[in-house]
Amino acid sequence: MSCECGCGRAVEVVVDNEQPGQPYRLCRPCYGRLDARSLRPLEWFNLATIHSPWKYSLHDDLYDEGGQAMQPNGEVEYEDGLMVAPTLGESARTLPKLLTFIYTQHFLTPEMSSAMRRFDPLSLLFDLESSLQIRTPNPNNIDTACEIAAEVLGSVARDFVRIQMRSADADSFGF
Repeated sequence: MSCECGCGRAVEVVVDNEQPGQPYRLCRPCYGRLDARSLRPLEWFNLATIHSPWKYSLHDDLYDEGGQAMQPNGEVEYEDGLMVAPTLGESARTLPKLLTFIYTQHFLTPEMSSAMRRFDPLSLLFDLESSLQIRTPNPNNIDTACEIAAEVLGSVARDFVRIQMRSADADSFGF
């Protein structure tokens, strides 16, 4: 199994967090950067894609929406610009990349909604359903998927939202 930061190294450390059963699986260098709040933007992005940006170690008190460390306890080491997180513009080219990008953000913006509306509604609904099957199942990802469904798809996604709300803890939803 590979480090969840996307560096390609093997997992050496499994770190529990505030969401039981959803630990971070990291190599030692990435664990050190997570612990020091000095993840590189692409490492933050890869973790937020899996776990959501709402987890304490990835939260907006520590990292901005682009994954820049705001309170590092050490130097953030960059490798010739290779550790940059994707932008909305880069991600909006394909639906899977756009969904991945949105799962790393704290809020659905009008620009993100507009980018989503360029895709076929049924394809978007299918990709939303699929995205929840491949991500770490946590209330934040479900909440984001339902927010996208409500904002962009409306009544087309009614059954999807009902199913998600039935299967999740009612207190986990932010709307």
